[in-house]
Amino acid sequence: MCKALFAFLEELDLGNKINIKIEDLKEKEQLNDAREYSSIWNLLMEILDELVKVLGEEKIALKQFVSLFNMAISYHEMGIIPPALDQVTIGDIQRIRAQDIKALYIVGVNDGVFPKATIDDGIFNDLDKKVFETNGVKLSSDTQTLMFEEQFLIYTALTLPSEKLTLSYPVADFEGKALRQSIIISRIKGILKKVKEESDIVKDMNIDELDDVNSHIPTFNNLIMKIRHYIETEEISPVWGEVYKYFIENKDYSEKAKTIFNGFSYKNIVDAISDEKAKELYDGGNYFTVSKIEKYARCPFAYFIQYGLKAKERKVYGFSAPDLGSFMHNVLDSFSKNMKKEGLTWQDIDSEYCERKVESIVNIIMSEDRSFILNSSFRYKYISERLKRVLIRAVITIMNQINLGEFEPEGYEIGFGTTNSEYPPIEIELSNGEVVKLIGRIDRIDKLISGNQVYYRIIDYKSGSKKFKLSDVYYGLQIQLLTYLDAILNRKLNVGEKSNPAGVLYFKIDDPIISVDENMSDEEVESSILKELKMKGLLIRDVEILREMDETLDNGNKSSIIPVGLKKDGEFTADSSVISYDGFNVLRKHVRKELIGFCEDMLSGDISINPCKIEDDDPCEYCELSAICQFDLSFEENKYRSIKGKKDKEILKILECGEEVNE
Repeated sequence: MCKALFAFLEELDLGNKINIKIEDLKEKEQLNDAREYSSIWNLLMEILDELVKVLGEEKIALKQFVSLFNMAISYHEMGIIPPALDQVTIGDIQRIRAQDIKALYIVGVNDGVFPKATIDDGIFNDLDKKVFETNGVKLSSDTQTLMFEEQFLIYTALTLPSEKLTLSYPVADFEGKALRQSIIISRIKGILKKVKEESDIVKDMNIDELDDVNSHIPTFNNLIMKIRHYIETEEISPVWGEVYKYFIENKDYSEKAKTIFNGFSYKNIVDAISDEKAKELYDGGNYFTVSKIEKYARCPFAYFIQYGLKAKERKVYGFSAPDLGSFMHNVLDSFSKNMKKEGLTWQDIDSEYCERKVESIVNIIMSEDRSFILNSSFRYKYISERLKRVLIRAVITIMNQINLGEFEPEGYEIGFGTTNSEYPPIEIELSNGEVVKLIGRIDRIDKLISGNQVYYRIIDYKSGSKKFKLSDVYYGLQIQLLTYLDAILNRKLNVGEKSNPAGVLYFKIDDPIISVDENMSDEEVESSILKELKMKGLLIRDVEILREMDETLDNGNKSSIIPVGLKKDGEFTADSSVISYDGFNVLRKHVRKELIGFCEDMLSGDISINPCKIEDDDPCEYCELSAICQFDLSFEENKYRSIKGKKDKEILKILECGEEVNE
């Protein structure tokens, strides 16, 4: 291996290249660097020779050889001969061998450092070395000898100077932790009674008051804490007045100190902007998406930064959660449109068709853009295969869910007020008479016609673990689906037809892992997967309509596709997520009222740092804008807009019985 490495270095002509580099450095009068380069080749050859002598013809793995080679390099040092004698030499105490030193300044004379507390005995311990020595092989000195050598080294160092010897030791490290002086200090004090001792520590002070006064950085940090404590309690030691004066007058700390000390009166609040500026920032204040309004409801300042100032994170080449969501939505949308183009319905296809079609769509998307990230590496190609499986499972599950009922998809990716959208924007009239238009896109609308009654349900595809909480809907934090349903119900229908709400549901795109028994049939496995991917949301409390969604729903069982169950007496189970028609209408009106309130606050210029917190859910934990808003509970003005999460039963009681909720 050493021969091969040497041959490789020769092939690279490394020796000649180093010589050229040395001459170049000499021309630039960088003599120290030139001397260092002149030692590299010889040092490298020395290491290779040592490896050959030690290992001989022993066969070792390449990884072991690399490890030994790195270790050999790490233990070699290059010493540079001083270019002149009349100079200041700085170096390790172990390497100084100079003659005729007039003054010696030794720093770091602390316990465990000078002398060393422990001596590194290398690979072989003292017993190993004695065994080698009895067999005629002399290695390095044992620990006891090394300790004697350390003492001799210290003696030699202390006796080197002819005129002046100065020893220095810190009383604390850069974090402010106490450090002890070396035993050498007390010995010198005992021998030389008239030795001169100086200190830059403040004198005539209680020693306890000086515990936090040491090096610059920790002392400055401690001063900040003491001043904060003084603001709260009006108590502070006189020593910190002197420390404060020192930093204010210190040229390196003066500006920094003034800025930080002025910060003690800082209040982390933002003033509202004018309504004119708000409208300009929000594109005239005429159009909003419902998802953005949800963002405003959770934190007005975060909305202002993201959609008013248009601040964006630095784009990193990767496959983030939003990228994943968009990719999955595109595949599902393409699948639905291709199926419609082929004149097929969900009842006409099977699992093989789903698998073949999804595979084809994903391959087309990846082949159309060779720079697409899923083509960038084997890891991402593996991810793409995993995504195919997830999407195939999602499509098969959607097929099974639709085929279990009479609801049929009316459309996919249906837009409101967007370019080439099928429907106009959703209009909201504010209290001042202004009209705000809401735009957006619905993943899927399902429809059921029963006589002259038309029932609609909204389906939203989610790649993450989106939970449906009725309390979030009530407080305006999860109003997207209700708003879309309200818009659908307000459309003009054919003469004599009446539109009714059937529900709003989230469908999770996933390929779940389930526990199976070896005796389970394929149908039972599919049924278990279907239950695992059961949709979440809110449905109408109408058994007949719910059975149109799941024909298997019967007394004494739970649906495998919607969040509903029936007891044996026909009553709904406690975990059924259902609401009456009247309650649904009240909820729709309440959501519209919340929308009006948020839009009015937004257009009035309210950009307060006021994140909404529900129980233990910290809205700032994963917020990418936290570095901008600097929300901190230590500021008296920074408080969460806390909402006590309510159970669905409580919200239903409020909606259906007309009770008020106070927060």
